[in-house]
Amino acid sequence: MSTIIRKVYVISDLHLGGRFGDGAGDRGFRMMDRPDALASFIEVLAEKQTAPAVELVINGDFVDFLAEEVSKDKWKPFRDEPGEAVDAFSRLASRKEDGEVFDALARFLDAGHRLTVLIGNHDIELTWPEVRAAFERRLRESHKKTNRAFDLRWLLDGEALIVGDALIEHGNRYDPANFVDHERLRHLRELRSRRLYGRERGIFHPPVGSRLVAEVMNPVKKDYPFIDLLKPESEPLFALLLALDPSQRKRLGALAGVLSKIPLMPADTASDPGYRQRISGGDADRGISRSDIGSTASSADDRALSALLSRIAPPEQAVELQEGLARISDDVWEVSRNEIASLADRAAAVLSLFRLVGQNTDGEMKKRLPLLRGAVRALRGDQTFDDGVETGARYLRAARELAAKKEEKARARAAGSAPVGFRFVIFGHTHHRKKLDLAEQGATYVNTGTWARLMKFPHRLLCNDDAVAVSALVDFVQSIKDGTYETDFVPSFARVDLRDDRHADAVELETYDPASRKVG
Repeated sequence: MSTIIRKVYVISDLHLGGRFGDGAGDRGFRMMDRPDALASFIEVLAEKQTAPAVELVINGDFVDFLAEEVSKDKWKPFRDEPGEAVDAFSRLASRKEDGEVFDALARFLDAGHRLTVLIGNHDIELTWPEVRAAFERRLRESHKKTNRAFDLRWLLDGEALIVGDALIEHGNRYDPANFVDHERLRHLRELRSRRLYGRERGIFHPPVGSRLVAEVMNPVKKDYPFIDLLKPESEPLFALLLALDPSQRKRLGALAGVLSKIPLMPADTASDPGYRQRISGGDADRGISRSDIGSTASSADDRALSALLSRIAPPEQAVELQEGLARISDDVWEVSRNEIASLADRAAAVLSLFRLVGQNTDGEMKKRLPLLRGAVRALRGDQTFDDGVETGARYLRAARELAAKKEEKARARAAGSAPVGFRFVIFGHTHHRKKLDLAEQGATYVNTGTWARLMKFPHRLLCNDDAVAVSALVDFVQSIKDGTYETDFVPSFARVDLRDDRHADAVELETYDPASRKVG
């Protein structure tokens, strides 16, 4: 009879970073405002016995460098100047609230447990040796570190983690806007380690998604703090949201030109996407431009934005999205009041709601209420928050390929060859917790969600009673203007129980309750 020899706890998308609010409607500049809950979770793990062994896996987007200002109202998609990433990390780790998380990690290591950190797309700077050294120094110097136990390992350069027959990775590898070219990043570190700073230019460029956050989203977030919390969203929907402001439309036009330089390879398999930049060969300007996103495009030209959609969206949705874009102009927002099923119609409808948010007078708001009443109906049937449905097709395709079909696994076992595929595939990145069976593969797909805040459209908006729905809409928009809108905090984690035969006994998707402090 097999026994459990290791319990592996997987969390992701912690987004530790950014300015805290000072109350009175100021929500600060953070996606994650409960570092106390995270520290509590880690402390509970620290209290566990070492038999079976305990491992905590932080599966990407632990530290949110994109939320930390370079200077007032300025952000960078990647801190590539010597020393600046260490400065950002030190500032973050010295905050009292965020520092409690590092103290809890120090205690966790002190108890003889293992910590494994994978890289996401918001914490690329953790690949810098000097940042990792600062990270480790912060743990070793914690007042909760009392002995020499220090079982910490880093997985860099896009490497995934295998635990028995479970695969763990962040998931941004399957997102063309947030794919990190670790080949070029490793090359950059190779040069930096020799202080060959003059040779670094043009080697590595951050993902387009990071530039979108630093150069477009963060400036908008100053006025609309909810912008990175509200769901449902997808890359194309996010791009359309920014089209509401002509200045952001200009930025997106330039972004489209930048995105077109990514050498996508549609023939590649879902589990090995071809988003990498070219290190040699091809044109000298291949890769992602370093110019500001808003520096070149004309706000009157929708062709670049249309191209952006066709590059970001899955192929089967590109046509629909472009049709949706064609219906949107600066002044006309016509959305059918009939049931809206397509992603293009959903995008146009949700944008109408944001159009209202941008208005300053009640008069303008009232004029738009009838339109918005029809628009919010597009949210009916949305399954973004359904734990048993993965609405991101690209992640589901990749998970199925990584799992492999049952017959392929059986043939490998019969032939005594190397194992094929995985029984469990665990991603993060999307911020939506999921657990569903992959029947054809005889496997399970899990997404660990996020410890950041999430914001939903109020359910009352979808009420068939017009009076109730309109009242809910007015209240919702007012809560956004006042900074009193509601958010959800659902700190999720996966637990992988590894048996002595090197197979995962099960993968459980759970929610941590800071009040009860119970973790299985």
